Amino acid sequence: MRRLQRTVRTIWEDSANRVLSIMAASAVGFLVVHLLALDHLPAEWRRPGSAPLHVLGLCGALLFVAAAGFSVAKRAGGSGGGGGGSPRGWFGLHVAFAWVGILFAAVHAAGRFLTPPALILALAVGLMGLGVWARVRLSADVAATFAAKRAGFGRHPPERKDLLLDVIRRKSALLSTLDPQADEAVWSPTPGDWLRHPVSTGRYASLAARERRLIGSRQSVPAVQGYWRLVHILASYALVLGLAAHVVVVTFFPEYAARGGEIDWWYAGDRLER
Repeated sequence: MRRLQRTVRTIWEDSANRVLSIMAASAVGFLVVHLLALDHLPAEWRRPGSAPLHVLGLCGALLFVAAAGFSVAKRAGGSGGGGGGSPRGWFGLHVAFAWVGILFAAVHAAGRFLTPPALILALAVGLMGLGVWARVRLSADVAATFAAKRAGFGRHPPERKDLLLDVIRRKSALLSTLDPQADEAVWSPTPGDWLRHPVSTGRYASLAARERRLIGSRQSVPAVQGYWRLVHILASYALVLGLAAHVVVVTFFPEYAARGGEIDWWYAGDRLER
């Protein structure tokens, strides 16, 4: 039975990885084909501010924000058996919305890939590439790391062991107030924990960071394994902030966005001027 379960899981993971790779390749292919066909499209499909491309831009922005929200929702249920839906389901929505958002943003850009707003699209494509690479390629390295003996799990001086034991005891005490049903070995703070117990959650995160330093877990794995997720999260924040800045500029400072050209999109005060 266990062998059958492992076989089914392997088949599912291989299929999922294949779908992710196809989606990433299709998004890049769509960018290239759209760019080559741009001169043959109607004029309104070559101006980012035209009505159809303006709507596509707004839809793409909403999809990117929703994709980031699904990633947060995946962790919102907590690790102690709470609700929040299936992490696999949230991940699927995260991927699907980001993929469609890239397609919409590509059409909205109308080939103007050397302008500042196009950096948002470049960042989205980079995030997609990093996520697919981490899921398809890096996951095998991570599995090999867990299966191997690492220096971080070796012997430590007695004084370090005492410090580590003290940190774990303090973490367990804090966790009993944050989530009494959770297992300290696998639990990690969620957005809901930060909202409900910001001080206690902050103390727990600080203790967890100290535990990692004492164990040397960061030093026991390659830097790419230790920091790719942080890079992915920070780039996601940059993407959302970039989207917000773009929306504010085109809505409230259209003259600056047009840079002397025609303002052919809706903006704040448009009806008043008319």
